[in-house]
Amino acid sequence: MTSTTVSLFLLRQSISEMFVTLGDLHDLYGTYYLRTAGTTRTLVSSLHKLISTSVAILTLLSLDPAATTTAKLDHNADNYPLAENRGTSLLHGTAVKRGLVFHGSVPTRNGVDAPPFNHSKAKAITQRAMRFSRDRQWEVYDTEKNLVYALSAEVGELCNAVGWGDGAGGNDIEIGPDKIHSIAGETADVIIYSLKLAHVLGITAKIFAQATRP
Repeated sequence: MTSTTVSLFLLRQSISEMFVTLGDLHDLYGTYYLRTAGTTRTLVSSLHKLISTSVAILTLLSLDPAATTTAKLDHNADNYPLAENRGTSLLHGTAVKRGLVFHGSVPTRNGVDAPPFNHSKAKAITQRAMRFSRDRQWEVYDTEKNLVYALSAEVGELCNAVGWGDGAGGNDIEIGPDKIHSIAGETADVIIYSLKLAHVLGITAKIFAQATRP
């Protein structure tokens, strides 16, 4: 992988949009709410926005969004080895993390756009993400509110991965392979947690139906 030039303004604007969207989710989960047609529309719209913005960031980095997210799933499985984590507690901090650094970003080939991030790809990623939790007996933690907070943490880590600018704001910046991997890994985690929340809510199909509307 080589260095690439990207717009710092576009990266930051995308992350700012994510924070606004997370605000909508926290507005729902900050109080007891009933699932109505209106709240379901908010959930579908919010998760569609988080996923589509994440895909746009990976595309901006000339990466294949689905392949990179799949590689991050592989990385997460290696980072939290099954043999050492089955039955550990996320609540009490007994999970074993190896501290590996993600270097699995998948570039697009010869500058050609990656295949669309569609429902089929999302379903495959979701199944693997849910199996990751189930195999470690962590599915008890995959509640709606927990996943909203996990999403917030991942967007914060993405913001940190993008880091500082030089004050020029809209200037293009050159970023090297290590930074590309760092941004890509956190972006992929946003996709993973968005899809997990969509699965728990039972709205994945609605999210991708919205994506295909004109």
